[in-house]
Amino acid sequence: MQLPADIRARIEAEAEGLPFADLRRAVELLSERYRSGASTRDLNLAPSFRTAAYMLTRFPATFAACDAVMREAAARLPACESLLDLGAGAGPASLAALAHFGPSLGEITCVERDPYFARTGAGFLPHARWIQSDFAKLKPLPPHDLIVLSYALGELAREEAARVVEAAMAACRVGVAIVEPGTPRGFALIESLRGKGEIAAPCTSGAPCPMKAGDWCHFAARVERSSLHRRLKGGTLGHEDEKFSYLILARNETRTASARVIRHPQHRPGLIQLRVCADGAALDVKIPHGDRARFAAARKIAWGGDWDLPTAPRTGEPTRSA
Repeated sequence: MQLPADIRARIEAEAEGLPFADLRRAVELLSERYRSGASTRDLNLAPSFRTAAYMLTRFPATFAACDAVMREAAARLPACESLLDLGAGAGPASLAALAHFGPSLGEITCVERDPYFARTGAGFLPHARWIQSDFAKLKPLPPHDLIVLSYALGELAREEAARVVEAAMAACRVGVAIVEPGTPRGFALIESLRGKGEIAAPCTSGAPCPMKAGDWCHFAARVERSSLHRRLKGGTLGHEDEKFSYLILARNETRTASARVIRHPQHRPGLIQLRVCADGAALDVKIPHGDRARFAAARKIAWGGDWDLPTAPRTGEPTRSA
């Protein structure tokens, strides 16, 4: 995806006047923290460099992941008129929610501890209410239709993260959306929260997750890199893929997908193979060219998309033809 022009302009404005070498070093330090899963709270960087490094390298990827999750939330949940963004950063999740829920999302509250991120986010979302606070200490949470926690829970202890999600479920009127890095650690956190509400996505049911040891459920969002982004990270590709894991919990029972594509589709001569999750089972679905309608549909399906199985699979069934 390509970021909207106004967002790209605001992001690049954060770097104006900063020495390139120092900014590149800030990007390296921030990226190292994200790769290791370590906290960024005690990163020893001047606020202007820390904010610029985040906006240039993490904001676009976070927005892309949140855009994918908010698209799914808008498809699975009832209409939402208010949003509470916990650990909002500079507001990528709120911006993504606006793009998919539209003008009906008239009330947005963003909670962000860092005053520099909040200031930048207020530039993107001037009509939102910004609360400078540690969301984990905010009690009680103000009621809203949809509550979002985007890349926010990973720095908390597992028990504290669970308490925050329980409080969010109690405060939401419609649902809670959680986004974490698409790593084994990020997925483990997501999996631990599945029982906190009715699952709307990505899981197709509340059955036990079929992922086995050494595997994890995650998806990818592709985002365009700016020329400055490429220079700062020493990259040559004009894009990057942000891997993420997510969970959308609904306050009430909701419609889920029949099956979810959990790997890149495999295209072979005369055959497309999909790895899908359906009702607690991971299945290989084979669609031959002779099944023209389903083969045409499979050619368009992407990793993370819905797939309609002709019949409900049996738990543990390893392979199914379409």
